[in-house]
Amino acid sequence: MTLRKANIAIGVSHRSEQPERDRHGNAKHTFSDFQPEYVYLIAPSSRTEPTEQGRSNAVLSKWDIYGPLSLTIGPYDRVKLPDGTITEVVGEVGRWDHNPHSLHTTQHTCVEFTVERRQG
Repeated sequence: MTLRKANIAIGVSHRSEQPERDRHGNAKHTFSDFQPEYVYLIAPSSRTEPTEQGRSNAVLSKWDIYGPLSLTIGPYDRVKLPDGTITEVVGEVGRWDHNPHSLHTTQHTCVEFTVERRQG
């Protein structure tokens, strides 16, 4: 498998390590400004319309994103897709950098993560 050059621009907003307190004393994480990063591929993953009580028009959309190992992203960060859609990282980020068979299967390393957007 040959990965092309990372030339798809996204924005990454990192969540603060420590929450701040709002005026009522509740813990609230803040996010940094979106910083430009480049990835190899953005692929639609799934789109569902959950049937939760009181949320009849909810739509959940997911995308899988593959980027270089130099991409710094965590499980609580936000991602702005090229079309301006704001999404949130779902789960842990997969780092494909310790493949013992890399000389026989692929010589490429990458990070893989899923983002989602909830509407409705």
